[in-house]
Amino acid sequence: MWDIIVKTKNKKQEKAVKAFLKSQDIDYSSVVPEEAAAYRTKKDTRPKKNSKAKEKLISEIKEAVRQVNLIKQGKLKARPVQELLDEL
Repeated sequence: MWDIIVKTKNKKQEKAVKAFLKSQDIDYSSVVPEEAAAYRTKKDTRPKKNSKAKEKLISEIKEAVRQVNLIKQGKLKARPVQELLDEL
């Protein structure tokens, strides 16, 4: 058995979903918003925060993109790939 939750914005959408399910001979039950809260998980209710590591990675990627744009504009000189590999 599967539980599928469909959130509708208005009664018109709700009627359309019910009509479709009925046309396909699929059993369904309506759930009011208060009951739907039981289906939520903690993950849905927690605010999303970036970890420090993720924020650092995002910052480094932004800096890399900025540098690539400067290279394209001729304001910064690119290093040869072999020089970069030798550095590693």
